[in-house]
Amino acid sequence: MKNKFLSIFVLSLSFVVLFSTNVSANEIEKQDVSELFINFIDQAFEETSTVTALDSNGFDKTEEFINIASKYLNNLDYKSIQELIKEDGLEVSFAEMEELYDDDMIFTTMSNIRSRSVSQQFYNLATSNRNHSAEWVVTVYGTFSYDANTYRVTHTNNPSISLTVASFGALFSPYMTSVSTSSSYSGSTATFRASYTMMAEQGVRPVAVTHNYGSKNPFV
Repeated sequence: MKNKFLSIFVLSLSFVVLFSTNVSANEIEKQDVSELFINFIDQAFEETSTVTALDSNGFDKTEEFINIASKYLNNLDYKSIQELIKEDGLEVSFAEMEELYDDDMIFTTMSNIRSRSVSQQFYNLATSNRNHSAEWVVTVYGTFSYDANTYRVTHTNNPSISLTVASFGALFSPYMTSVSTSSSYSGSTATFRASYTMMAEQGVRPVAVTHNYGSKNPFV
């Protein structure tokens, strides 16, 4: 039943086998990549069927990204993966889905409506209007109901978006502004959308300066 809903994310169904290497922790540290990025890639590649990679025009580059990035990851070459994301302007994300149950819910032939939650984490790397580079991860979370017999979505709730983790540097206070979310459904597909502008305040008021890292439009 899970496979029938993978279309919700337009996910690649490829599978990658990672091989052990002799790359040391010190060599990873020398790559000049953040712990945030390493953790994100490690989580994403635990199950590559949940990974999505879109270019700046919204075209699906998932299969190509997984094929190239997995080779780098075999050698723990996180820097090359990050460069691949930067050079191709990719938005990389991975999803998690969970069946929801009410404590007192009893499923019968007369009650075939089920509910699921879905969350998708999006990695972002951008430069502000003041030429400062930063990276962060946001999570879009939503729930939907569906008919277990027909797999047609019957309802979606408005999603939420949160700043999950950020790496901006000392004296930076990141925040999102102009946040909006929406949901829709058609047939067996549920879609959750969000938009926001990433900002950060550097320094201590009243002499702090504001950085704008641009607007983002993640969707699940």
